[in-house]
Order: sequence, then C-alpha cells, then structure tokens
Amino acid sequence: MERRKMSVAIIVALLLLAGVAWAEEEYTGHFEKKGSVALKFGTHIFPKSDMTDYWDLSPDIGFYPVQLAYEHKLGQKLGLELAVCYTQMKEKRDYVNSISRSSEVDLMNFAFSPSLKYNHRLNNSMILFVGAGPDIVNSRGKIEYAAYPGGIGVPGQVGVAILKEYDEDISEVTWGVHGLIGMEYFVYKEPARDGLYDWPLSIGLEYRYTYASFDDFDEDIARKVNADRATNGNSVRFSPSKLDVGGHTIAFMLKWRFL
Repeated sequence: MERRKMSVAIIVALLLLAGVAWAEEEYTGHFEKKGSVALKFGTHIFPKSDMTDYWDLSPDIGFYPVQLAYEHKLGQKLGLELAVCYTQMKEKRDYVNSISRSSEVDLMNFAFSPSLKYNHRLNNSMILFVGAGPDIVNSRGKIEYAAYPGGIGVPGQVGVAILKEYDEDISEVTWGVHGLIGMEYFVYKEPARDGLYDWPLSIGLEYRYTYASFDDFDEDIARKVNADRATNGNSVRFSPSKLDVGGHTIAFMLKWRFL
C-alpha cells in the first residue's frame, strides 16, 4: 500500500514538473507584442546596367547597407513594416586609351520601403517570413570624368592631348518594388524576468531583391562631353545611360519587440 502511494505521488510530481516545463516551453508572450523595431546590416550587390557597363564599374562588389525598420502586427500572421534603407555605390576607374582618362562615381541611395509581411511560426522560437512592397528611392552624389575631347592622334591634331575634367552633381528620385524572405530566432524571450525592459530580442537573416532604375541618369555630363567632342572634331559620342540602383541585399538583423 505504501509503495502504491509512493508511486502515485512520484507520478503526480512528474506530471506537475512536466506541466511546469511545458508551460515554460510554450510561453508565447514574445509573440504577442504588437510592435517591433529592427536594425539590419549586411551586403548589397548592384546589378549590371548601361551606366555600370559604360563607366566600367564593378556592381558585383559588395557594399554595406543599413536599414532601420518598424513593424506593426495586423493580426496573427500579417504585419506592416516601414523601413528606411541606405546603400552606397562608390568606385573610381582609370583608363588607358585615346579618349578617356578616368571616371569616378560616388552615389548614396536612400529608400523608403514599406512591406506587407506574412509571418509563419515554425515553433516557439523561430519565424519564417516573406513580404513585398513599393520603394521610393532618392539617389544623390557626384560623377566625375576626365577625358581628351579631341582624342590623341585625331587627324589634324597629331600629338595634341588636352585633358579636360567634367563633373555632375546628381539628386534624382524614382519608384521601385521589392520582395523579401527571411527567418528570425528568439534569443531572449523574457527580459522582464531579469528586471529589464520587456522587449524580447530576436536575431535573423533577410534576403531582399529590389528593382529600381533611372533612365538617362548621367544626361547632363553626357551633354557637356558631347559638346566638347563635337567642337574638337571627335565623332565619338557619349549616350546617356540607365542606372539600376536596386539589386540583392543579404542582411543580418537585430529585432526588439514591444507594446
């Protein structure tokens, strides 16, 4: 009889412990927060375009974007994220030919990127998400170009090589669109238990593809160069080119939930 009572007591104790452990494992307060802020940083790869081909730039070189985002839950699955993004394209090229001497492009791209997101809980610690939305992109900076408008060895100007420098300050705005996919993992679900602000912390990875472009982005500098080439009897013309400021972004994310 005593053994039976002891066995029942042990079973009850184990069930209670299992219940406590299950309750701790299934704590979901970190998912119930309505708002969140995220800091994202990583690598951006610009796609090739007419402008990168003409200026002999290397868009496959990685750049380091920064994003600051606020997300608000619209339900159990949906969320609206408002992000401010920054990327930079900066490169200088030197040439050895009869016309061009060097070119330098230094552009900063600022974007406002709202996204409608679908968040799927894989378990009590992980979320898989996808999203899409429009972009408003402002590109600003400078293009510098050094060349011989008359060329070297042009008939009638043998041995004449007059170097001239051109520059253009640019600030343009365009629309774009993006899609994204990523995953979050909660590393600190209950900071309030340690006397801290109740802002659960997650880390994650996000891949984003953006399409945004400018037509005739370098039109002003093309006009100046072509005018000088025509004056110097040079028949080679510089056509205004299209610039793609979208591309691929792979970002590491720190995200705090609140409210």
